[in-house]
Amino acid sequence: MNTNLRSFERDYVDAVVERVLPFGVFVRLTDGTPGYIRRRELDLDADVDPLAVVRKGQKIWAVILESEQEQTHVELSRRATLRDPWPEFARRFHEGGMIRGMVRALQSNGVFVRVQAGVSGLVPLDEIATWHVNKPEEVLWVGDAVEASIVDLDATDKRLILSIKARMMHRDSLKTTERSLAPSVNQLAVATRGNFDRSITAADRDHVGAILVVDDHNEVRTSLTLWLRHRGFTAFDADSLHREARLFAAVFSRAR
Repeated sequence: MNTNLRSFERDYVDAVVERVLPFGVFVRLTDGTPGYIRRRELDLDADVDPLAVVRKGQKIWAVILESEQEQTHVELSRRATLRDPWPEFARRFHEGGMIRGMVRALQSNGVFVRVQAGVSGLVPLDEIATWHVNKPEEVLWVGDAVEASIVDLDATDKRLILSIKARMMHRDSLKTTERSLAPSVNQLAVATRGNFDRSITAADRDHVGAILVVDDHNEVRTSLTLWLRHRGFTAFDADSLHREARLFAAVFSRAR
């Protein structure tokens, strides 16, 4: 059973799934009482296919929402027994960071993107693209995978504002940086002449200059940076537009 509950004042019960329908699930409590769990109360994602969450005969834990005597079934919530994902999400991600998600709904004021179970964010209409967008479906549709920058994150109010436009601008900036570093990369290839075992001399290092590695994939970025440093080059890494700007200035100020 999950010990990280969102409420300690509710009645928690064990139940067995008897019927799985598109709109919800019928269950039977251990004392024989029939129960019902609406679709939106099955999982952290409110609108999920019940067949993707539970199966007939499965034992589950649920919270009693309503148990009026005149009701034929006790209304339950499985969702209320699951850990709130927002605190952990807020520890892992911060404003200015990048996330990946899937478009789950289109509205006149923007699109909602599912980031993970129980966590979705809004991309306002003017943050969908770097060009003017009249309505979301001009650019996106439900099910599209997207990358976006985090503009505002409030775990307490469960608010997440995203910007696909900012991510697009970031990627354009990375491409510009990549082009500016291309000569240095070519010089690195010339300096090593394909012999990765040869020691790097001071002349090689001065010829290539400082190297800035920019990538939002931690393993790729860190591995390449460490390898360059191990070879004797001056290397820095950045994973976001803000860090990139600061480190870019630091790299070339030191290079001079």
